[in-house]
Amino acid sequence: MTKNNNKNRFYPTDNPDIKPDENGDFYWKCFVCGAILKDSKRPTYCPLCSKQETFFFKIDPDAENIRRNL
Repeated sequence: MTKNNNKNRFYPTDNPDIKPDENGDFYWKCFVCGAILKDSKRPTYCPLCSKQETFFFKIDPDAENIRRNL
């Protein structure tokens, strides 16, 4: 018998400790192609690979070492 849980083990989930920047925006990373977008809510699709919003997760720009001028 398998244990039923709601955690998806195939791609990362949102980290509740990540806070928005001074404008209220988060940095979102596409799990499929690695594109990084900046928006206040989860993007509806990826402009690079056209995947749906479920493939985006929040990232910490300091931990990912990305430029903040997106």
